[in-house]
Amino acid sequence: MELVVWIDKNSPIKFKLIIKVMKKIKILEILFTLLLIPFVLNAQSEQTEKEENRRQRIEVVKSLPRVYAPQPRSSSELSFSKSFESESIETEKGFIINKSSKSISLMLSGEAEEGTINLTLVKPDGEEYQVLQIDNASDLRWRQSFALSGEEDSEYFGKWKIKIKAENATGNYMFRMMAH
Repeated sequence: MELVVWIDKNSPIKFKLIIKVMKKIKILEILFTLLLIPFVLNAQSEQTEKEENRRQRIEVVKSLPRVYAPQPRSSSELSFSKSFESESIETEKGFIINKSSKSISLMLSGEAEEGTINLTLVKPDGEEYQVLQIDNASDLRWRQSFALSGEEDSEYFGKWKIKIKAENATGNYMFRMMAH
């Protein structure tokens, strides 16, 4: 009889047991169970540790100080965030860039342990400006700023749309858009 115990998916440990007498089976079952207990407990503690690390990262982001620099006379800001626990949503938000604005700053950060979180930024003329996806491949930190110079940048003035779509996501994101 051969019993295989997997510590992780890449390194099996094989225990070969030859049973000569059937009475020893019960002792071997108990022995085998005792051998498995540390591995099961270790796997459970690793999962708990991962969840705790994710919660701590979220708390760190929430506790970061916000720095506000002096702003031009006219400025506006939209900021929103969401945490997910195996959720799926599809929603849309809007933000208006006035013709008096001289610059735009966009920022997105987030992470997804499972599933995906997609944000699509659509300019007032209906053209997709940026499509960003957050998944478990890596955390995402994106920022872009640019100056506006009047009529030649008219495509940026008006109502922007921010489309958010999450599919079976466990993670979080924070989006901020500022106009000065």
